[in-house]
Amino acid sequence: MTRPHPFAIAAAAVLAAWLAGPAKAQTPAAPGATATVVRLAPRQGLPARTAALLLSGQTGGDVAISVAVVPVVVRPEGGRLALVVDVDAASFLGEPTTDPVRLELAVYATTPAGVIVGSLLAGAVLDPPQAGEARARGGLKLLGSLDVPPGEVEVRVLVQRAGSIAFGLAETVAAVPAGQERFLARPVIDEPAGAWLVALPEGPLGWDALALADGIFPATRPVLRPGSEIRARLVGRGLPGPEVQVRVRRNDGTEAGRVGMRRESDDRAGGLEVRRVVLVVPAVAPGDYTFEVPTGGAGDEVSVVAVPVVVAADGTVAAAWPKATAPATSVAAGVAEPAAGGASEPAPPAHLRVAYLDALSHFAPDDPGAAEAELATFERDALRERGPDAQKRLQSAELDVAGELARREPAALFALLQLHVGLARTYGAARAAQPQAHTFKLCDGLAALTVRSAGKAGRAPAADAMACLAGSSQRVGAQAAAEEQHRITLLLDPENTAALEGLAAGLERTGRYREAEKLLTQLVAKRPNSLEARLRLALTRQRMGDDNDVEALLRACVAPGGPEWIRAVAWQELARLGIDAGKLEAAATVLREATAALPRDRELAVLRAFVLDRSGRHGEARAAAVRLTSRSSDAASARFAYSELPATELDRACAALATRVSDGAAAALVRAVAAARAGGPR
Repeated sequence: MTRPHPFAIAAAAVLAAWLAGPAKAQTPAAPGATATVVRLAPRQGLPARTAALLLSGQTGGDVAISVAVVPVVVRPEGGRLALVVDVDAASFLGEPTTDPVRLELAVYATTPAGVIVGSLLAGAVLDPPQAGEARARGGLKLLGSLDVPPGEVEVRVLVQRAGSIAFGLAETVAAVPAGQERFLARPVIDEPAGAWLVALPEGPLGWDALALADGIFPATRPVLRPGSEIRARLVGRGLPGPEVQVRVRRNDGTEAGRVGMRRESDDRAGGLEVRRVVLVVPAVAPGDYTFEVPTGGAGDEVSVVAVPVVVAADGTVAAAWPKATAPATSVAAGVAEPAAGGASEPAPPAHLRVAYLDALSHFAPDDPGAAEAELATFERDALRERGPDAQKRLQSAELDVAGELARREPAALFALLQLHVGLARTYGAARAAQPQAHTFKLCDGLAALTVRSAGKAGRAPAADAMACLAGSSQRVGAQAAAEEQHRITLLLDPENTAALEGLAAGLERTGRYREAEKLLTQLVAKRPNSLEARLRLALTRQRMGDDNDVEALLRACVAPGGPEWIRAVAWQELARLGIDAGKLEAAATVLREATAALPRDRELAVLRAFVLDRSGRHGEARAAAVRLTSRSSDAASARFAYSELPATELDRACAALATRVSDGAAAALVRAVAAARAGGPR
């Protein structure tokens, strides 16, 4: 649910001291090995992108995370919430690397009115051995605490990998009662020791109410075996007894069985009642389920507290949920469906397939805007679906539909790519980070599908589409995404001039001149008449200290007929060659020629006055300065124009894609969507 969050309130709250820390840095012991504990260190300040994501109301993302929040201290003035965040190693770490991996954790708690009342900002660094351990165990378990005032709070959790656009967002609700009313927190089920690589902050956790054994921490999504007995804790006030019925529900809401519960002991700590119980897992098929624990007695079972669980097959040794993903279950038969040839990806959700096709049915070749609006509504709704895999399910459904459309009409993919590239531009302009990140991944998949479907002939148009996507990413500040998209473009088509131009510009901006120079050399070879490419190559070589062909490149750029800003910058750089070499007379000669060619350019006039003054020609310098005051300063400077992102080759690529779409791809998409909705042969 999206609520307005006044940014001033958010900024003030985030600057408050983060409230966290565990008792002792306990090292969970794994069978036959000692698990490493990673330090979760506090961070200062909240980056703009992180704040935007936290305040967006979105959930999901590329990184799969699972969150549990339980009150461990309750007082009249407020309480403490225990925060447990599980991070799936595969989606967070990606491919193995020899570099350290930096994790960033950001959390805030808000009241129902949207006021931030608690926050946590922390980070951890994993060296390669620790990252390898996290992969082997399934992921990372992050622990922290939040101090909050009495009442209900919504806790939003963001996990990011530094330097990446990937993130995971989750939210949950917790309560610290203001009075003595009955309440039941989420039941606490222990995770086996060594199931995760654990990240702990400094200092005491203050989780005495949970009475955790050394190396044991709460599970966010417990992995259970049918028929097994597990120990758990009920935390709250007026706790339910063993007579209540704990239901097991499938993801579609149907009941799968009941959990037996017996009481072991009762205790009090932190203003809370704590009841140790034993839960008996029913004999249900492997899969994802929810345990629903009633908050009241036998006659008061309407209000429930839910705990997501994974029921693993007999013989499964994994204790962390990313390692114990079960096959899909058949609701009708209540048994696991066999997977042909081993484990397989779950089928794309049927309701998302239907909704995606419905949105695409609004596409019209002469007015793609209607379809874009319908697609935006569909994707935003789909990304709000509950569960950590909402983005994965949406992408699976969209790519499955795209594959069907390609089988019907291969050319339809070009129009589909253009449609989603336009949608990425819309998301970027609206700063809608989660839908934009989804579209980035989807377009990557669509480009790959285009190449598979159209063969060699599909590589160039797929590359043009990715170049257009990268260009729109650059213009909204998503530089890391743009760089990756440019590199994908060059993998598809190593001679794509839009990617050569765009990637070189991004590298030049970040001081990576050597790689930029190689790309610009290729671009000049492909586009020898491009004055902007020649100018950027000359300046890049100058910054590298390489004078090879610099003067010749600049001389080509000052020729009459070219854009004035290119000519002006080239004249300035030619003059600087003389100034840097101590040849002021040569520089003055260049600038006399330059100001005659471009009499309205103020920067050239200023530079000429400077050189004349340095040369001892003070009278000429004063006269040049007087003439300078009569020049208009309304126009943007040539240097400002140079600082803008180049667009010549980008515009060429996007125009080529648009021509391909209008020449038949748009009509192919209309036909393919109509056939798919009618349900004809694929």
